[in-house]
Amino acid sequence: MSILIFSDLFPKYHPRVAADFFAALTRHGVNFELIGDTKDIWARDYLPLVCADGQVCSYVYNPDYLRGDEKYRTILPPMPRHLPLVMDGGNFERIGRKAIMTDKVFTDNPGLSRDEIKRLICEKCAIGELIIVPRAPYDPYGHTDTIVRFTSKIA
Repeated sequence: MSILIFSDLFPKYHPRVAADFFAALTRHGVNFELIGDTKDIWARDYLPLVCADGQVCSYVYNPDYLRGDEKYRTILPPMPRHLPLVMDGGNFERIGRKAIMTDKVFTDNPGLSRDEIKRLICEKCAIGELIIVPRAPYDPYGHTDTIVRFTSKIA
């Protein structure tokens, strides 16, 4: 069963918008939940990845752009399937068994080789191909979700 997950800050900071949003989801039979104790409304960045086999995978959420400003970093406990890499959910776009990320994943994990990082991601996320693209020079976050989106099945 698919479910949408929201930060508990969404209805706190935007109560009218959240009420309308949740009412629309309910009318359309879409399941959703709020997760508590979040520090940032942008849940995509810290929530688990949905893998090609339908399972979910956590990762180490410790983005460079929040270091020194911990009040915005939500830390979730590792799940049974856990990727021991520093990364952001916003830097992972997947369709089928293909995924795309920026090369920021390499700079965020300096103790591992590029091949090891790619192998771990492919293994844990059940993907067959990982496409690495350069980080956009003007993007302080290094996310793929600011520059690309898969729109149809290509894998």
